[in-house]
Amino acid sequence: MRGADSRLGCIVLAALLGLTPGGAAALEIGARAGTNIGSGAEFRSTEFYLRSALPWDLGDFERWSITPHGEVSGGRLRVDDESLTMGNLTIGLWLTPMTYPVRFSIGGGPGYISESELGGTQFGGRFQFNSHIGATLILSPRFAVGYRLQHTSNGGIYDRNQGFDQQTLEVLIGF
Repeated sequence: MRGADSRLGCIVLAALLGLTPGGAAALEIGARAGTNIGSGAEFRSTEFYLRSALPWDLGDFERWSITPHGEVSGGRLRVDDESLTMGNLTIGLWLTPMTYPVRFSIGGGPGYISESELGGTQFGGRFQFNSHIGATLILSPRFAVGYRLQHTSNGGIYDRNQGFDQQTLEVLIGF
């Protein structure tokens, strides 16, 4: 494993240990794959993630449950035969209607990429921000599939800021 990949793995592991509340909520492990939306290089992404409800209860409102959650993810972003490693830490909200087996998600947080350029796209630097919206269809208490729209950019902290938007499909297993 290369040095940058080893450091990223250690950061993700440390975040995982701090993210998961001690038995307070279900844990989800999943994978997602997707492609960018819009013009520019044809990015393809694959990620694995660990997600958990956070211990702060926002309660139930009318016919909706609102639950904060945290996620750590890591994966690869590819274009042609180039690729980079990425990692993200996300805080978000799950909005779950009481009567349907679906859950909506909104969130964002910091990210890291191993290269500041990929396929001619200049990301400006390695520190990035991610925001997303998504929907998950809950097929059973332990299995679900989802669709997610995500924006990644550096938020203007570097001189160059060619972010990208992507759509992904995800599969998750709950514990």
